[in-house]
Amino acid sequence: QWISFKRPMKVWGNVPEVYFYFTPEKYGYGMGFYSATSLNMGRIRESVASYPDRFEKIVDYYNAQNIFTLGGESYKRPVSNSLPEEFQEWLQKKSLYLGCEKEIDKTFFSARLKDILEKAFVDNSVLYQFLVESIA
Repeated sequence: QWISFKRPMKVWGNVPEVYFYFTPEKYGYGMGFYSATSLNMGRIRESVASYPDRFEKIVDYYNAQNIFTLGGESYKRPVSNSLPEEFQEWLQKKSLYLGCEKEIDKTFFSARLKDILEKAFVDNSVLYQFLVESIA
């Protein structure tokens, strides 16, 4: 089962969203695009080029933590740009998300899950805001 929260938009997948899902074996949560358009990913790359210091702080945050993993399909051929190497894993995505996946455990059945999800959604808010501003 999937639960996602996103801004109102007529076309599915063109705005970032926070999500939570579960199956009989695992559960996961995170933030990102379900299926971003190439136009929106291009706008994000333009924002990264315009605000590299701001984006570097975002990348540094995710590199220093061990909860969320960057996901999304990468382009087969690299998208040409002159941005720092540390940005390339992000910039070479057709669509991107930051996710955490876990086996069903005691936490899943506890009241702590609400606090973990709340913290996760807050922790992703800086990147969420950057993405929303980039595609506006």
